[in-house]
Amino acid sequence: YKLIRGSSTRGGSKAFLQMVKLLNNGGKIVITPDGPKGPLKKVKSGAVMLARLTQTPVISVSFSCNKKKVFNSWDKFNLMKPFSNAVIAYAEPVTIDRDADKKILNIKAKEIENKLNSLDRETEDFLKSM
Repeated sequence: YKLIRGSSTRGGSKAFLQMVKLLNNGGKIVITPDGPKGPLKKVKSGAVMLARLTQTPVISVSFSCNKKKVFNSWDKFNLMKPFSNAVIAYAEPVTIDRDADKKILNIKAKEIENKLNSLDRETEDFLKSM
C-alpha cells in the first residue's frame, strides 16, 4: 500500500492532488471520510469531491470485531485484539455525476454517511448474534 498523508487541516491540497492522480491512473484508495477532527461519522466534502472529479464510485465499508480496545479519542478508534472474531461489510457503490452541484454533493455525502452507519449497525449486530 502507498500512504498519502493529508487532511483538511494539514497538507490537504497536496494529498487531494495525489489521490486524483492515483485514481485517474487506475489506482484504488481508502478514505476515513469524517476528517481529522470529526464530528464522528459525518462524511465531509473531500470524498465526494474526489469521487465527482475522478468519476470513481464510492464503496462504503465497515469493520467490527468482538475483542477490541476502544481508545478515548474523538473517533473512538478500535484496535482489534488477538483471537477476535471480525466481520467486514460493504454497500453498493455510490456514483456522483461530474456536473453535480453543491446540493447534489450534500445529498450524496448524506447517502454515503447513511450507508456507513447502516453497515456499522449490521456488523455489530452480526457479531452479537454469533
